[in-house]
Amino acid sequence: MIENIVSNAIKHTSTGDSIRLEVFFINRSLTFRVTDSGVGFAEQELAVIFTKYRKGNNSGIHKSSAGLGLYICKLIVEKHEGTIKAYNHGEGGAVIEFTIPV
Repeated sequence: MIENIVSNAIKHTSTGDSIRLEVFFINRSLTFRVTDSGVGFAEQELAVIFTKYRKGNNSGIHKSSAGLGLYICKLIVEKHEGTIKAYNHGEGGAVIEFTIPV
């Protein structure tokens, strides 16, 4: 899951941008947060980002993508009774965050 999320972040950042992976252990749960300083998500993307066969808006980047990566991540997280979400952070860029109980 982390490889897929980081790989997506790499696809949407340019040279000089940053990608940050953070891990928190709070209230018997692990939270993983991947943040990039790329362009972020379009608002309409956020509602469907974990949908099966969904690809990003920039089709040139996603020619070899099946659009299953974040959908599979969501299934795995939910099988572990966790949650996953996507959002834009205030400084620009995208965030994918998932939490699983330990």
